[in-house]
Amino acid sequence: MEKFYLPKGTIVKHGTSLCRLRSILSNGIIPHSNQNEKRMQFELPPETHGIYIGELTAYFGAIVSYTSILNPYTKLESFASALKCIIENPCGIKKLILSEIPATLPVVLNIELQEDCLVLADEDYVFDGEYPDNEKIPDEILISEAGKVWDKWKSGCIVREEGIPKSWIKHIEYPRISSLGGNNALHKDTWADIELMAAATMQSSLRYPPEKLLKSFENKHKRRTLSQRTNASHKHLDNIYELNGLSDTFNLYYNHIIIIMTFERMAQEYCIPLHR
Repeated sequence: MEKFYLPKGTIVKHGTSLCRLRSILSNGIIPHSNQNEKRMQFELPPETHGIYIGELTAYFGAIVSYTSILNPYTKLESFASALKCIIENPCGIKKLILSEIPATLPVVLNIELQEDCLVLADEDYVFDGEYPDNEKIPDEILISEAGKVWDKWKSGCIVREEGIPKSWIKHIEYPRISSLGGNNALHKDTWADIELMAAATMQSSLRYPPEKLLKSFENKHKRRTLSQRTNASHKHLDNIYELNGLSDTFNLYYNHIIIIMTFERMAQEYCIPLHR
């Protein structure tokens, strides 16, 4: 059976959350170290110890990783109070006493493969997503379908015992974040960033062709990436954490609520089912 390899030099993407990057930039991406707990509640765990990579699908991985980390905190009374303030009077949030909440964001890593890498098919797209959800997909199908899935859906799973070394990770993409003040209008870049992650969720949930979604997004926003981008290093990661939208508790709550509310609104408009 012929196996599918992505050649050395290929640029691929991996979606995760900001609070995982300290470990990733120190140790690389280790197989199964970044599996999403929320996704595992609804799907059978994969047989293969690999790392999911893709193009548009990476932005789906980013928003799912981010919301999974935040999900327990959205149940807090302080989160509900902050949400009420954001809706009625954003600056009123500064009068609240807020519980600790993670300083994180959805992020996408840009990776340059430094050797030919074996890729298996992403289970979600085997036979265009028609494989029964309650059945394990045999390894021989994941091998035989890998090239077809990558060509059509630009999604796959790199199988490499050592994982993806930190030196292969070149850039970090992340959404624009805001600070309280002024009219608190949602910045156009923030809106577009969340729209890109919603488009990725459309691909995953509704099996929309990624190239069509990306082309539409590019025509509208003149890019195919999140609006903010920096080199992948601890120094540049520190610079992200020092942004006022993450370092200040009130701004942190504000940005979390804006991202979640806007994403859920877009999901509703696009008829995307969301697991809670």
